[in-house]
Amino acid sequence: MTNMMDIVVSIAVAAVPIIGGYLVKFLTSNKKLMSLMSWMDVIAHDAVIVIQKLGVDTYLEGQLKKVQSL
Repeated sequence: MTNMMDIVVSIAVAAVPIIGGYLVKFLTSNKKLMSLMSWMDVIAHDAVIVIQKLGVDTYLEGQLKKVQSL
């Protein structure tokens, strides 16, 4: 049973770069998607600022410390 799992994991690990390469090729050839991706940087930056101003980041850090202490 372990040998079969090793084979499945090996195939999955080998398939990741192949699928990743195909996905990158597809994404870079799609102009609408590239336009959307260029806006994601701006949106992500603004989202981080909003989260910090609302104090969500400190709340999450507090919850993480609480969980780790248990």
